[in-house]
Amino acid sequence: MAAVEFIDDPKKAMQEMKRVVKPGGKILLGTIRKDSDWGEIYQKQAKKDDSVFSDANFKKPEDLKKLDKDNLVEIKECLFIPPDSPEEKINWEEENRLA
Repeated sequence: MAAVEFIDDPKKAMQEMKRVVKPGGKILLGTIRKDSDWGEIYQKQAKKDDSVFSDANFKKPEDLKKLDKDNLVEIKECLFIPPDSPEEKINWEEENRLA
């Protein structure tokens, strides 16, 4: 989860995941969407030298599709709660309402 943005060669990583997944198995990638509110925050943080995100390469859904479009089952999104939400709004009910 949220690791593909730190991999130098995601296409090669996908090939390796496909190699080691059990026959009939599926690969699930979770990432921070580049063009989301959360992605914008992390990209701002990435500009700081001491940020864990300084080496991150955030992706859009179309970037992920290119990793293995012939075997892609679906792309879904989550984390609809805006990053500036008050703590009392951070819950499953609010997430589902915004989805």
